[in-house]
Amino acid sequence: MRKSLFILFAIAIFLLLHSCKRESKRVEGTPYEIKEKLDSIPFVTISSEEVSILNIKTLEPFQTYQLQLKDFVGEYLFEKLLFLIEKKHAVIIDFEEETKTRIKLPFEVKGITPLTDAVIIYDDSEVYEINRAGNVVKLVDVKKSLLEVHALPGFSSILAVRQDDGTHEIVKISMLSKKGEFKAEIDEFIKMRISPFGKRVYVLTKKKLLFLDTKNLTIISEIPIKGEAVDFVVTASENKVFIFAKNPGKIISIKRTLLKVVSETEFSQPPEKEHITGDGGSLFFLSQDTLFRFDTGTHAVVRKIFYRSKPDIMLSSQKGLRLILGKQGESSFFLLNGNTFEQVKEVNVKGNLLAVACGKGQFRVGVQELPADTVPTDTVTYEPGLKPQYHKGKYFTLQVSSSSIREGSEKLLKELREKSLPVYIDSSLKKEDQKVYRVKIGAFETKKDAERFNKGIKATYNLDSWILEHEVDPYFLKEAGFDINGDKNGELLLHDGSTIFLFTNYDGVQKSVLVKNMEGMKFRGKAVTLREESGFLLGISFHDDSVLAIKWLDDKYEVIRKNVLHE
Repeated sequence: MRKSLFILFAIAIFLLLHSCKRESKRVEGTPYEIKEKLDSIPFVTISSEEVSILNIKTLEPFQTYQLQLKDFVGEYLFEKLLFLIEKKHAVIIDFEEETKTRIKLPFEVKGITPLTDAVIIYDDSEVYEINRAGNVVKLVDVKKSLLEVHALPGFSSILAVRQDDGTHEIVKISMLSKKGEFKAEIDEFIKMRISPFGKRVYVLTKKKLLFLDTKNLTIISEIPIKGEAVDFVVTASENKVFIFAKNPGKIISIKRTLLKVVSETEFSQPPEKEHITGDGGSLFFLSQDTLFRFDTGTHAVVRKIFYRSKPDIMLSSQKGLRLILGKQGESSFFLLNGNTFEQVKEVNVKGNLLAVACGKGQFRVGVQELPADTVPTDTVTYEPGLKPQYHKGKYFTLQVSSSSIREGSEKLLKELREKSLPVYIDSSLKKEDQKVYRVKIGAFETKKDAERFNKGIKATYNLDSWILEHEVDPYFLKEAGFDINGDKNGELLLHDGSTIFLFTNYDGVQKSVLVKNMEGMKFRGKAVTLREESGFLLGISFHDDSVLAIKWLDDKYEVIRKNVLHE
């Protein structure tokens, strides 16, 4: 009897240990279901012979551009602007204007990285910028073997990864002085990423993940890794980091706020190709002959299928309802349902497939679909669990123009958004079936704030407007401005004669937080961003070589003067 019990106990222990070992085959409960609105969301197919913009839901084409691409390096899609980079040329396609521009480059491109609506290109030693107008501007010469380049938010500095005699170093280079400000030597370097909010630099080495302060590249924290790291991703909200390792193969989940490992999921082999969704909810990856979907909230595999192909292109729609898999050089790629992994469509391309890009906002919306107080050329993506502080209601707003011509209104909207103003289009019926498009700026709780903003945009941008009280959804305006105090609310700096107005954008509602008259000064031009060791500043020129800047210091806004020729 005792012998039988001992055998049963040994078998139970063996089964328990075996169930916890290596790759887990458990998929418990109902898998997390991805829900995503795909109406009019574009995805762009790039081949050696053409660029096509398709509706990711219906697969119907929006636009197609014929062109020949060779020695392709990479691409970046910015809303309705596409940069295509070859080794010796760049092509810029403006989907809104339906134009394409080909540019000859001053060197053979090694790598690219994105800015807000431009790209940085670099070779082994030189760094250039290509803006949306097609201008190619040299930024800096690093004079060493350059591996990676990353731009900090506000583009006041760049971070360059250089290699010299087997040693890797990260250099922070000011875009004002064109000189290196800080350096950090890194052993066994693998990859670097900038945090989405620009406060940290994540550096992966073979044995640890480093958190560096972007101000001076000092180490904030370091997390040791069991095994050998090969790659990593950071969620868009920056709350989690996922490291892929081998020996043994596994995904290591790190919670950034705790600065520690919260889970490890082992696999027989490390992921060979991976992609994290834009909302950070799902992580798709391939390991050996299996395609996985990993839920980043529960740190568990919720879907997997046998998948023999080895794609080198893997991306998804913003939340992952559509998964795109393909191989460069082939004549087609596949769209899968991100929930079930069932094939939705095999998409053929003309020539050889080079890349695929997926948009975030709606590409084309019918006039009848345009609700009032929304921007017709964009949509707002809400992060899970995030609720706006301000809701749709009556606010003061500034009307800039009124027209029955939609195209002209959208063009003005685009121009004002590039100035980081909180602009939107209010569309409604004028009479009978005629639409009128009113370009408006801001949501203000008080008429006094609206009056100040009105004066400020007239003097700063030569923009006339008049004040109305109207129903507005301010959450659509929350991205305007530039954050200088780290609270994720953007600041906007305007002037009128010798007076400056500083507004803070609280979830789309603009409130004046500083009004100051500077006797004897005559301000001109628009606000610029400046960078100091302690953080970002907003400034306005008042002499050929001087700037009046607003700085966040000791929990309040301070006004300082800076001589830019001697900074």
